[in-house]
Amino acid sequence: MKVGTDAVLLATLPKFTNVNSVLDIGTGTGVLSLMLAQQFPSASITAIELDEAAASQAADNFAHSAWTANMQVIQTDFEAFDCVNTYDLIISNPPFFTASLTSEDLAKNRARHAPANLLANWIEKSSRLLNENGKIAIILPESETEIKQLASQHQLFFDKIIHVHSFENTPVIRQIFVLHKRNTITQNSHFQIYKAQNSYSEAYIEHLKPYLTIF
Repeated sequence: MKVGTDAVLLATLPKFTNVNSVLDIGTGTGVLSLMLAQQFPSASITAIELDEAAASQAADNFAHSAWTANMQVIQTDFEAFDCVNTYDLIISNPPFFTASLTSEDLAKNRARHAPANLLANWIEKSSRLLNENGKIAIILPESETEIKQLASQHQLFFDKIIHVHSFENTPVIRQIFVLHKRNTITQNSHFQIYKAQNSYSEAYIEHLKPYLTIF
């Protein structure tokens, strides 16, 4: 699994604060967890991954990082995850293709394709595992209306919505939703990945320079 744009944007654009405990759902090879560990070196990070090979790779990546003492990988399905803890931040770059042709590669299917009820189940369980002052962060192509309907069922509200565009004046391709338990004014913002074909925007470089060696 490669380092994807969705994951690196989700880890950096919301500018999380006061994070001492993290639950990373569907960590893949651990990119989100590692970027959050770099931001919050003393935070306790639990990463869940269903795919055995990906979980093994994440564990190896964590072991070779500077924050390995605070990081763990659990190979399991989120719906089967049994936990009495609650978290300051629950984060995921979930599979979101529900009506596309699937691949013959089982690992790719798990990473990219979701059952129709995955998001509803994910939000329901995440709301139960969230600290009173904690936040849930996801990146999706879904509309605000769909996410708001699911969130409202579990007394969750929009803290931030970040609308991601490939280029200036092009349609939104992803939205980062940050949810919490307080009904406050939603912060809306827009983010542009490229300034021209094959040329990243200054904002993208600024956000990712501390994490990616290409900058």
